[in-house]
Amino acid sequence: MAYNPPMKLMESRAFHERAVDLLGDLELWKLQEHVTLQPEAGKRIPGGKGLRVIYYYRVKQVIYFMAIYPKSEREDLSAVELKVLAGELEDFEP
Repeated sequence: MAYNPPMKLMESRAFHERAVDLLGDLELWKLQEHVTLQPEAGKRIPGGKGLRVIYYYRVKQVIYFMAIYPKSEREDLSAVELKVLAGELEDFEP
C-alpha cells in the first residue's frame, strides 16, 4: 500500500467567512474532509447544497480554498474572475 502524506488545507479569509455563513462549522468540516480525501474528485461534491466551491490542488499536498458561492447567485465565475483568484494564490506562498 502506498503512503499518502496528509494534505494541508489553506483558506482565503473571504472563503472561510463565506463558507461558515453558508455551511456552518460542521458542514465546512465535511467539505474539507471530502476534498482532502479526493482532491481530484471532480465537479460534484456530495451534499453540496447548490454551492460552487473553487479550490486549487497543488502537487505538494496543499489544497487552497479560494471561493464559495450559491449557484442561485451565479452559475460560474468568468475567466477574469478565475484569473484573479489564481493570482491570489501568491498570498499563500512563503
